[in-house]
Amino acid sequence: MKSIAWILKYIIFPLSPFFLGALVRGLHEGFLNFIVFSPTELSFSMAMLSLCIAINASRIREQENREALTNIFQLSVVISLSLFAWASFIETDINHNLNILLNNLNNRIQTEESVKYSYIQRINEFKIILIKLRIAAFVLASIIVPLAIYSNHKYELEDL
Repeated sequence: MKSIAWILKYIIFPLSPFFLGALVRGLHEGFLNFIVFSPTELSFSMAMLSLCIAINASRIREQENREALTNIFQLSVVISLSLFAWASFIETDINHNLNILLNNLNNRIQTEESVKYSYIQRINEFKIILIKLRIAAFVLASIIVPLAIYSNHKYELEDL
């Protein structure tokens, strides 16, 4: 029973922004696929999860194990927050460029084709980067979540 409570508190709760965001986008789009999963939400959720585990691991009595585990999860916090910041910038830039294009169309502003093309090209380039960040966030999650569960099992974090 302790393990279920620990998983809810240290795994499910920190990942809830990611799951809820994907659910909302999936319901809106009418389907659930890789595109509806936001790398910003997953990165932020992974940072919360890693911070929770690092704090929990800091209570381990054996200094060597405590420092090793805490350092691993603190590094994960830094990597996750870096992915979060990068993905947030990319998403913001894509939206900004789309808004400029849409405003030009709505206001029927004559814009040179080369300028329109440069906005579209930048959006497409950033979409590719966003896909790579999404993959990186999933890879990080596929490492950190099992490591957190394993650490709980091995070091009995739920009893600390």
